[in-house]
Amino acid sequence: MTSPNNSAWIKQVNPTLCGVLLAIFLLALWTRLLFLPYAEVGSDSLGPHLSAMGFWHHGWVPPPNPESDHWLWVTATPFVLLSGSLNELFGWRFAVGATIAPLGALAAYLLASQHRYKAACLAGGVLVVDKGLIDTLLTAFRGYMAPEWIALMTVGIVLVLRGKKWGLPLAGCAAVIASGHHSMAIGVFPAFWLLCFYCRKPAFYMWLSLALFLLFSCFRLLWMWEISQCDAGGLECFSTVALGSSEESVSAFGFLQRALWDRFVVEFGLGGLVLLLALLFSLLTVGRPTNGFGVWLLVMLIGVVALGMAIRSLRPYHLRIIVCPLVIWVAVVISRLGRPSIPIGVLSCCLLWWHSPSPTGRYADVERHDSAGQVIAKQADTVWVEGVSTSSGQDVSPSGVVLSAWLHGAKDIFPNHPSGDILIVSTECLYVDVLASGEKWCISKLGDLSQAQQWMMKKEAQGTDFTGAHDWAVQMHSTVDSNWKLP
Repeated sequence: MTSPNNSAWIKQVNPTLCGVLLAIFLLALWTRLLFLPYAEVGSDSLGPHLSAMGFWHHGWVPPPNPESDHWLWVTATPFVLLSGSLNELFGWRFAVGATIAPLGALAAYLLASQHRYKAACLAGGVLVVDKGLIDTLLTAFRGYMAPEWIALMTVGIVLVLRGKKWGLPLAGCAAVIASGHHSMAIGVFPAFWLLCFYCRKPAFYMWLSLALFLLFSCFRLLWMWEISQCDAGGLECFSTVALGSSEESVSAFGFLQRALWDRFVVEFGLGGLVLLLALLFSLLTVGRPTNGFGVWLLVMLIGVVALGMAIRSLRPYHLRIIVCPLVIWVAVVISRLGRPSIPIGVLSCCLLWWHSPSPTGRYADVERHDSAGQVIAKQADTVWVEGVSTSSGQDVSPSGVVLSAWLHGAKDIFPNHPSGDILIVSTECLYVDVLASGEKWCISKLGDLSQAQQWMMKKEAQGTDFTGAHDWAVQMHSTVDSNWKLP
């Protein structure tokens, strides 16, 4: 009787493919880390991580964005646990964002029947230099991690098309998690359901996938039940959330035209034009591939666009959610040209990187909040951190400073109501007693609440709006009273 060879799977690993995927990941990581100093520290980018911090303090927490669900903060929890500063936290997030490139390259390699490495390099290269995806990392709310999870879903679909039925549950679970990050990803659900019908024989994988799909959807179902408990009740509650960002004045054609133009003409620029011409030339001369992936891509595109039309909220950055499967299909089609696909890929990637608009953010925003957070983390006594709001929002986020201090180790100095030392974080020093300051940040120390109230009310009468503490306080405590005007 012979023992099983537990290392046999190692012989099946393609070292060349692994090397290519690693190189693509490192390139994607490099392009994203170049923009790390421009990451924005605001309610959208902090929301998932603040909720993860809230889970650490008092267990189950609601989603930070009503259009998302609990997967948004659940998947952010590892970043919080692994990080010792905001810079590390955003670094981990950017590293995960870079995985979309090797995932796309892997799917293209598996999908292509010939010139597989050319397809993988072209798909991975385009995803490496897609500045729209980098912009999503900087601002967060324009997709959160939905593009990366849709990339993983696409790998599952390709595996199914290649006869690996275990890709079906992978696709279903990834689709649900993607929708937990951004509700527009719900538009890809029909593609998964049709894929289940496609894999109905044998029935085991179909039922397993549907069961896991339902299990992973429990977060969404739970959140829908919680939303339905609003004062209006039922469908009115859902419509308020779903239509919260709708644009009634824009026509259906206007939505579609704006989304396609801004995403594929403005963001892709001349590189997009090169890819389009090469795609058309390949389709006319070589013909379309017969792997069937185009059908699933079309269903995903129609699903997302139809959902956006239904809630009258189709924006250009919504199409970033499904850019990975689109790039994969384009790369596989162009790679069928053979050697000419190499200069086409190099030229298009160069144009995408150097001749497309670069994403913008607030430079050194993370660094400023980390500097302030380090100062607060050294305080031995209780502190209440407020911010200052202007017409443009909060240039220094109290939640960002508190989260940074929390990551630096200060977990027990933040109360559930204004008490201890009252601190004001702002771009300029507002009070004579300054705890610490730096470039475009200052921590004003007002003393205890009785000392701070009179000065704060006077400044408020002059138009200064003190706010922001409530956002971090509700994540740290189950009961919060953030009104600093009360004695």
